Formats: sequence, C-alpha cells, structure tokens
Amino acid sequence: MANKIMQALDRVGALFPVEKQGLTNSVTFRHLHNYCEVVRTDTNEGLGVVGSEFGLISHRQAFEDVDGALPALEQVYGPATVEAEVYKKKRRGKGNTTEGAVVSVKAEFMEWQGEVSERGQRLYPTIHVAHGIAGDKGLEVSAGIYRLICSNGMIIGERTMRRTLRHTQNIRHKLEGLSASVVRALDETGKVRELMAQGQAIALTHTFAEEALRYVLAGRFDRGTREARNYEGILSAYYDAPGADPGNLNGVLQAATYYATHEYGRGTNPLSSETSTPANAVRQRARRLIEVATNEGGIVGAMAVLNT
Repeated sequence: MANKIMQALDRVGALFPVEKQGLTNSVTFRHLHNYCEVVRTDTNEGLGVVGSEFGLISHRQAFEDVDGALPALEQVYGPATVEAEVYKKKRRGKGNTTEGAVVSVKAEFMEWQGEVSERGQRLYPTIHVAHGIAGDKGLEVSAGIYRLICSNGMIIGERTMRRTLRHTQNIRHKLEGLSASVVRALDETGKVRELMAQGQAIALTHTFAEEALRYVLAGRFDRGTREARNYEGILSAYYDAPGADPGNLNGVLQAATYYATHEYGRGTNPLSSETSTPANAVRQRARRLIEVATNEGGIVGAMAVLNT
C-alpha cells in the first residue's frame, strides 16, 4: 500500500496547512520585528514564533520523501507497519496547549526474516522520523535494526543512519535525496547481522565473559568509584537483560548495547540516548572485540592482542 506515512499522519490530524505571519499587529509581539508566527491556516491557531528567515515546511512536505521510499523497501523487507504520534506543548505565557507542532513517525518492517536470537527475539529494521514545525526541532531521520521485545534498545549500538535537517531557508533543497539515504541505510543492516553471527560463533565460558565485559567497560565507564557499579550492571545485562544471549560474544555485544542505552543513557528514545560519547565507546569496543576474535580464531587470541 502506497503513502502509508501520509495515511498515518492523516489519522492523527497532522496534514494541516501552515504559513508564516507577521507579528506587527500583535500587541504582545509588536517589538519583535524580525520574527514571525507559524500559523495553522485551517484553524488560524498559532503554533510558535520563529525568526523571519526560518525555513517553514509542513509535516506533509517533511515526510513525503521518506514515504516515497517505503514501496521499494517493502519489496525487500516485507510490509511496513507505520505509526504516527502527535505531541502537545505548553504555549508560553498561556494556559492552553497546541497539538501538532511536533510529530513523530515510526515505520517498522516487522515481518522481515532477520536473525533470531537464542531466546527467540526477532530483529527488524526500523525508520524513525520526527519533525518540529515551529522551531521545536528540525527534521530528524534515523534508521537501524532493533529488537522487538524492547522499545528502548538497539541490538547493536551503531545506527546505520542519522540525519538532522535544520529549518534554514534551503530546507526544501535539503530534503532532496533523503529517501535514497534511507534506502542505503537499511542496506547496511546486513553488516549488523553479519557481526552478530560472528559473535554467536565464538563461545565464552563465564571467566572469559567476565574478562570480555571488563575490556568493554574500559572504553569509558571504568572511572573512579563507578567501576564496580558499572561492572555489576553490565554483567547482569549479559545474563538477564531482554535479548540476553549469554555464552558467546554476541551476548557481550547485546549486554554492552543494553547497558549503555538503558542504565547509562536512561533514554526513552532508542534513536537518541545511545549517541553519548561514553555509550558509543563501550559499543565500539564490543564490536572491536568480535572483529578481532573472528580474525584471531577465538577469545583467547583476541584478548592476547587487545591487552598488549
């Protein structure tokens, strides 16, 4: 089915027209000569005040390029399930709220026949797009591979794509080619699957699992008194976290990802919290460990190389 994103936006009432209007007739804002108000022209409701050079686009314009990529992606990954969510925001100095200034869309390819972990958790590609129409945020597009059981954790900490477009005057030009970037990004999910498969092929005893987790934590978390607490947390994630796959290096990768995003990042958006420098350092070392262990024929050779 074509235009799934547009249909999802229509269901939540986000396909409204907008324009910038001057503030010269407003007593409240008459001193703001270089600012405009973003207004819904169907209801005449103000959504926010922006600079006069703010590059305004509607939600339809923001999402239509990615929407156009879905049919081709569905031929590869199967049908996409698309959901849209509209956020409310408090209007400054007023008691009411406005709806629709920020909209988020998630497209999940949940029927994709990807790898399945030891505990039966299916992985699937996901596209996440968020747009703030009145200066609340730009246009943010991310893509990656996720586990179904947990809405806040990536299987691997490396998104295959993340782009943020600001509302500059050339915002419409920036939108060109966005769908091609999304297609290329999801093509990269094959590398994620390959890395996981390599990790699952390298068995670990409990002793080597502990050594591997300590190596991973040395990326950033072993600072001062936090070291013991961080080690206990990631060891618990290795055995008991959603998606845990103990007994092999893929389990170390998943533990590193889960701990970095859930216990360290404490984020609610799987496309934001894992971007911090410490979280990235931990996942990078987990990926590096799998790569070296694959080349060296196992965990013993890997640790010998990495600890020298």
